[in-house]
Formats: sequence, C-alpha cells, structure tokens
Amino acid sequence: MAGVDEFIEFACAHPEQMNGPNIRCPCRKCDNMRFYPKYDVMNHLYRKGFTENYFNWTCHGEAMWVEEEEVQVDKLPDQSTWLAGYGGEYASTYHDEVGPSNQPPVQEAVPSPEGVDVSTLCDRFFKLLKDTDDLCIVDDSLPRDNNLPEDFYGYKRLLRDLGLPVVKIDACRDGCMLFWKDDSHEKYCKFCKLPQYKEMNGRVDSKKRKKVAHAVLRYLPLTPRLQRLYASEVTAPLMTWHASHETSDGVMCHPSDAEAWKHLIELIMLLLLNLATSGWAFVLMVFLLTNSKNVSYFDYHRQFLMKNHPYRRDKRSFIKERFEKGSPPPRLTGDEVLNRVSQYSTAMEDPRGKTPQYGDGHKWTKKSIFWELPYWKDLLIRYNLDVMHIEKNVFHNVITTVMDVPGKSKDNVNARKDLKKYCYREELAVDVHSTLRHKPKASYTLNKEQKVKLCEWVKSLKFPDGYTSNLSRCVDMNELKFKGMKSHDCHVFMQRLIPVAFKEMFPNNVWATLTELSLFFQIICSALSDIGKLLELEKNLVVTLCNLEKFFPPAFFDSMEHVLVHLPYEAINGGPVQYRWMYPFERFLHTVKKKVKNKAHVEGSICEAYIVEEMSFFANHFFQQNLTSKRLRARRNDEGVNDQILRHFSIFNYPGRGQGDEKQRWLSGDEVQNPANHVNDPLLKSLAWGLAKQVTKWSAYFINGYNFHTLQHGARKATMNSGVCVRSSSVDFYGVLDEIIQLEYGGEARNFVVLFKCTWIDPDKGTKVHGKYGLVDINQKRMYRKNDPFILAQKAIQVYYANYPSLKRDKVDLRAVFHIKARSTIEARWQEKDVLAYQMDEVENVPTVTTFKEFFSLHDPNQIDSLIDSDIMEVGARTNQPILTAITDDEGDEEEFDEEDDDEEIKVDDEDDHPSF
Repeated sequence: MAGVDEFIEFACAHPEQMNGPNIRCPCRKCDNMRFYPKYDVMNHLYRKGFTENYFNWTCHGEAMWVEEEEVQVDKLPDQSTWLAGYGGEYASTYHDEVGPSNQPPVQEAVPSPEGVDVSTLCDRFFKLLKDTDDLCIVDDSLPRDNNLPEDFYGYKRLLRDLGLPVVKIDACRDGCMLFWKDDSHEKYCKFCKLPQYKEMNGRVDSKKRKKVAHAVLRYLPLTPRLQRLYASEVTAPLMTWHASHETSDGVMCHPSDAEAWKHLIELIMLLLLNLATSGWAFVLMVFLLTNSKNVSYFDYHRQFLMKNHPYRRDKRSFIKERFEKGSPPPRLTGDEVLNRVSQYSTAMEDPRGKTPQYGDGHKWTKKSIFWELPYWKDLLIRYNLDVMHIEKNVFHNVITTVMDVPGKSKDNVNARKDLKKYCYREELAVDVHSTLRHKPKASYTLNKEQKVKLCEWVKSLKFPDGYTSNLSRCVDMNELKFKGMKSHDCHVFMQRLIPVAFKEMFPNNVWATLTELSLFFQIICSALSDIGKLLELEKNLVVTLCNLEKFFPPAFFDSMEHVLVHLPYEAINGGPVQYRWMYPFERFLHTVKKKVKNKAHVEGSICEAYIVEEMSFFANHFFQQNLTSKRLRARRNDEGVNDQILRHFSIFNYPGRGQGDEKQRWLSGDEVQNPANHVNDPLLKSLAWGLAKQVTKWSAYFINGYNFHTLQHGARKATMNSGVCVRSSSVDFYGVLDEIIQLEYGGEARNFVVLFKCTWIDPDKGTKVHGKYGLVDINQKRMYRKNDPFILAQKAIQVYYANYPSLKRDKVDLRAVFHIKARSTIEARWQEKDVLAYQMDEVENVPTVTTFKEFFSLHDPNQIDSLIDSDIMEVGARTNQPILTAITDDEGDEEEFDEEDDDEEIKVDDEDDHPSF
C-alpha cells in the first residue's frame, strides 16, 4: 500500500503528464491507456496490480533509466520531441492513440549499436510506413545482420521441422480406392477403371514432368500427435485426467466413467477412439404405408412395455384390433452380429453393390471394414447415434406437423388416407378415393390465429448473451412457419421452449406428451449422467412414444422417432453425450472451411492451413505465461485476473469483472446505519461503520461464468441478461437486476464486496412450480413486500423469463422461468474451456410419464375442415365449444398461485416504476 501511495504522490507532482485532475492508470487492465481520478487509480491498483515490468514510470514524468557506461542520457531525445520531430502525420496519430507520452518497453531500454544514429532509424521507420507497397518492407525494417529467410518459401522450409508429418496418398476420383500399399503400383481404379493421374498436354512419358493425381488423400498420423501431447507439461496432465479424476458412484461426467470404457480397459486397450458409424444392432420389423409410401415404425414400441401395461391390450388407439404380446428384440453380442454380416462384402470389395435381401429381414448395407480389427467384436458399442442430428430431425418433424407446413408436415393427405386403413380415427381419416382439398382439423395442429401468436412470440423472445442465436431471423410471418433453423436453434427450442410454447394451445394430453419428449432430451443431454435415472428414463420413453402414437398419424414415425429407444442404453455405456455428439465436429468443420484460400484445391488448402495452426498451437505451450497467445486468451465471460495482492476471503474480493461505464454514487444514512438490521456482533459493526460512503456502480458484471446486465442497461438490447435467481434450502427467489454496486471496507487491507440490488417476486404468492414436470412460472405483479433487495454477487444465478404465447388474457402477467448454465463450466469439480451447446448440469428427478386410460377424439370441434394444400388459409369460423382436455392420473398435481384479496397483491400502475420481466 505504501508503494501505491508513493506512486500516486509522484504522478500528481507532474501535472504535464495529467489530463486535468485525472492521471494515467497503470493497472494491468488499463495499461496506461486511460485517465481516471487518483482514487479510482488507487482502486484499480489495489485490485489488479501494476502492469507487468512497469518499474520506470516514464508515462508519469519519470526519466528513462539507462546505464551510464553504455549510453549517455543526453544522446537520447525526449519522447515527446522524438515523435514530434519524425514522422509528421503518424506522430499525431500515435499521440491520439496512447496520449501525451510513449508506453515504456516491456524490458529495459536497449542502447543503440555504435555508429547507428537513432534519428536515422526513426526516419527509415516512418518512411516504410508511408511506402506500404514495398515488398521488402519487413526485411528493411529489421537489422541488417538478421538471419531470417528472404522469402515465403524460406519461412516454410524453416518451419517444416517444427510441424507434424503429413502423408499424401493418391485416391480414385470417385473415392473407390486408395493407391496405397499393395495397390500403390496400380494405374487404374480396380472398380470404376478410371485412371490414377490426370491427362496432361504435351509429352506424357517425360520423366521431368510431374504426374498429377485426380484426388489426393492427406493422412495425418495419430501417433506423433499423441506423443507431442504427452511431451508438454500443459497437455500431459489432461491426457491422464480420465484415470485420476474423482467421480461419485453411479454418476458419469466423462466416457471413462461409462461401461464401454471400463470394458475396453479390461481388453488392455490404451486409447478409445470414438468412431461414428451407422448400422442396426438387431432386425427391425416395420411396414410400408400404402398411401404415404414411407417406411413407418408406428405401433412398434408397445413391445418394449411391461407385460402388464394397459397399452398392450389397447385395440383402438394403435393399429386396429391388434394386441401386443411380443417381447422387445434382444441386443445382439458382437459374435452374433459378426455371424450375420460375415457373408456380406465391404465397401472396399464392392463399393457399388447391394446386399442380398436388403429390407426383407435385415438392414445391413455393407460389412464394416472395422470388423477386421481383432477387438471390434468385443466392444460394447460399435456404433454411435448422433444425438445432435436426431434431436434436430425429431424437432423438425414435430414443429412442421403441428404447424401444418405444406410439403413438410407428416400429417398430409396421404397420411390421413392411411388412417382409414390402419387406425380407428374416423373423425380425421380421408377417404382413399377422395379428391377433395379439405381435411378435418386435428387437435394437435394449430389454427391460423395460433400460428400468428406463436410466430410473434418467437420473434419477441430475448435470451441471455451467448445462449442461442437470434431466433427471430427464423420466423416467416408471411407463410407462418420457421425456416433456416440451425441444429443448435432446434436444440434450444426442443429442450426449453416447447413446454412453454404449446401449453396454452393444445389439449392436455398433447401438451403433456410433447413436454415429456422435451424433458427426455434435457435428461439425455445433461452434462452429468446418473445411471439410475437413465434406466428409469429408458422405461418412461417407451410410454412417451406410445402416447405420441395415440394422436400423431402413422406417417409421423420414421427412423428418427424410433432410434430414441436406443439413446438411454448408449448413454449408459458410452457416457455423457457431449463427448459423442457432432457439435464440436460440425463447428470444427466450419472453422476449417474458412481456411480455404484456393478453391481449385480445397482439401489441400485446408490441410496446409491446419498444419500451420497445429504447429503454433503446440508451440505456444512452451511460451511463458506472461506472453500473449491464443491459448491464454480470456474466456468470453471471464471474471478477470485473480490478483495475489488482494486475496479473496469470505465475501470480500471475490473474483469478478465489471464492464461498461464506471460511475460513483453516495450511500444514504438509512442504507448503512439502519437500527432495524439488529446487528450485535462487534466485528460486523466495525465493518459497517468502516464502509466508505462512495461506492462504484457498473451497468454490467462478469461473475460465476455469467454476464449480468442491469434492467436499464439491457432494455434496448436484443438479449436479456437481467434475470436473477437465488437458491435456498426451502425456496428459490426470482427477480430482475436493478443496480450493481461495489462497496469498500477499511481495515488492515482494503476489502471490496459487490452487491446486486434486485426487484424480487414473492416466492410464496408469486411463484408456481408444476408438480410433475418442475416448470416454474412467476407472476410479475406479485412483488416481494420485504425491504431486502441486496444479494452478494457471487450468490446470483442467471435466469431468463418468457411470456406465454396464449390467446387468453389470464396469462398476461405470467412469465415462464428458464435456468441457464454458467459458461465455461461442466461440473463443480472440473472445468472445460468451451461448452459448445447448452446443457443442464443434471436433472434432479426423472418425471413420471402419463398413461392416458381413455380414448380421446382427435378432431378439433372448434374448427371446420381446413384446406389440405394451404399453409395459412383455413375455411370456416370459430365456435364457442370448449377444447377437449385429457383426464390424467396426475390431475391436480400442479401448484396454483395463492388467490387472496387484492390488498395482498402489490400492483403498480406506473409502468416506469414496475419492472418488465
């Protein structure tokens, strides 16, 4: 502290280096680039410390340190006159950027060589800045005796030994084969008979002419890359983390906790490669729809139910007059699968042929080449179902069907004709020979008014920063549909928005089933996987699929809806989904595609750029920590540097970083000296009296991996970062962030506390939790009456709120609550630098599924038949008949708001005083 006081006194003694009453701040963040009052500079230095190697205070009026025996001080010109005398217009630009004085060098000043005039070097430097077209600009700016290469190819030769090997293998133009190993002498493809090399003009038989292959495969050997990962002390601990990390029994946070990994260790394998292949583990008995001409898995899932389940005896809701007496197909062992596919050829042997009797008893297209591996038949999982694309396809089928999108909906005219043949759904069926352009309106599809409301709702949604893309760009108000949705957009909509979007639009049996499907994806995509919950989920999913079969047409159930049955088993054996889905690979491909510079040779351009990036990635592991590199770049919601000067203890000096304009305000006496606080502890009293009356305010703050904005700061933004939640052992508090305040306490060391001042919703009268699905709603008019607005910033959890797309006026004040996950965290015990897709940490309980005991009519009595080929036009008018509501076993489980007198409800007429959630 004495050093900081000495610096402030020195800086204030040199007004020529000041900007009015403000001095330049030399903290690590400001780095002498900003001017602040001296008290703010002291605050920055206490919290962040001085910028590295800033011992010579040249930016604050101190003369530059030099060694007298090497350089005389009078030979070095003053910094201000140096730039003013040389460079002209560039000198003024430099002054505008850094202020009236030059930023000191990171190291001590190095004297100029004998015989070299400093002014001559400056003239050469500024001359080069003006003459940017000179190709030798880099070489001319370096010392004359440097050893750097003269051209680009010289740099490539210099860096070649630092990179990792790349093997180039000629390939067939159509990808039939590789001209490698035993086939390296071949000149023509063995399958399509195409030549290996391109036809060149001129003398083909010339030995000096280089032959050019039609296609080249670039193979990056794995072994040297693994060796380099083990060679660095930065990455070596990560390579052995799977064997040393701690985990709870029955909980998986990494594939090493799963059965497949443990089984592989038993087979004495050193490394598990996650191979994405396709295939079926057993034979599927499906049927071809007569009118839709599509393969359907309708009524295929009742065989997975318990033997005494009532759905097995249901002859009306599924295929006509059909009982289900069968058992689920067995999971075949590796030896059994090998026996079935051993008679088929591989893609290398017969790339264009088909397996005999395909579709009639089996679905095998080829024998995988991986069966040649000796351990392949012993693996528990030989294929990997991609949850990312499965979730996207299932969501696409659901949303296009309920919105009745022409050409995309599974509920088209042919699907309605199939109902006549397979199901007892006469109210929805269309005659096979009918040529009418109308179809009955189903209760699971939206009418035009509901579509308009849903599209407007999606356009108005605001999400936290970095949570998802701008969904409003996907809304087409002209055709009333969603288009251009990426995989992650579908991911967020499927898991977070479906329960809210359709709650007020569909009968309870339809909404409950779609909500259970949404919760299934939430659980299966959790960052932590509980084996017991996955086993329960595997049983509940079958009931959910059967409930879908009770109202969606048979054409809805393609292979995507069926593979959901296998996801819980694969999660139990393969581990958490974030290590097996395609998000990291898809985004990596997006990154490498941007590296294409030569469109005539796309693959080669990508490979060359990747090799350079790979080399620099491995090299920067050996850089010192104080050097700036891509690896050491701060995360998106980084809390800032955890300075050793101010170690955080208890509530003080907790890591966090403010953003935006920093402002000051004074605390009133009522806020500090309030007798109603009933504080009796002497230590607390001394801390309370030692509080500085001047506090620091921010409009935004990074902490705990969240990016919080005040309500006023985020009012005009496209994102919502003001939602706050505080959890306790008995109840959760929800509110909005009004103000961010940093308090300063005196004592032996200066202590700082960041508080969030919030407006809270009454946890008893204003909060409602769905008893079955755990969905949380708040009433924004039921405010918390107690005067307790402040919380510690480190206790805050970020949430966001969304209204309901309802046509009823009774839902105007309700807001659905969505919890979000802190960025850059996977689990409390360990962290990962980048989370590519939204995941919940862990679902507390697996919700029970609903078994509907009655047969419900699927015809919507409020609508007249709609046009089959129209997406937004409907025929007829609405009636006053009530919408059918399903009767479930769990009716009454939902917790309701307390209905009390109006004097118990805090109502604010002035919108300026009432926060909008």
